[in-house]
Amino acid sequence: MRERTGGAVIAIAVFVAGNSLYAADAQPVLTAAVHNYADVPGDVLTEAEASRIFRHAGVRVVWVGPLASQARVRMHVLSGPMTVRTGTRPEVLGLATVDCGMVWVLYDRIVDRSESISVRTSRVLGFVMAHEIGHVLLAGRGHSHVGLMKPRLDPGVLRTGLIGFAPQERHETRASDLLSQ
Repeated sequence: MRERTGGAVIAIAVFVAGNSLYAADAQPVLTAAVHNYADVPGDVLTEAEASRIFRHAGVRVVWVGPLASQARVRMHVLSGPMTVRTGTRPEVLGLATVDCGMVWVLYDRIVDRSESISVRTSRVLGFVMAHEIGHVLLAGRGHSHVGLMKPRLDPGVLRTGLIGFAPQERHETRASDLLSQ
């Protein structure tokens, strides 16, 4: 009896996973290259929640190495000395240049911010990555009053992890010319 029950559970899991994979394949895809100048540990990059945020918006992100020519967005994770050279205010955690699809995240500041608000570095990193890529996909539309595209991320919201694009932004993100179908 136990074996039959176990087989049924496996069959259900395969069926559910198969449907999830099909749904992910139907989503538009953003290919993003990561230039890790800050030597962020692989587990922190892997745990960053940017992919989850975009998946909720109906976009699948494919992360590729820095030399990949097919990348539509280039994410530069800057080291401390590189961050200093940006000349930005201390509260700035990221930057984006819409015209060329370049995004910079200021990793040392992200680490400091995550420690000061007691939130995992990978979570803050993921939100900053998604926010800056959002500027590129939304064609420079700027900041909004709600959600992920607010100019400053609320520590309370960061702690819950319940943040994403506003409904209109989700629609515009999926319609971006930078996505492949």
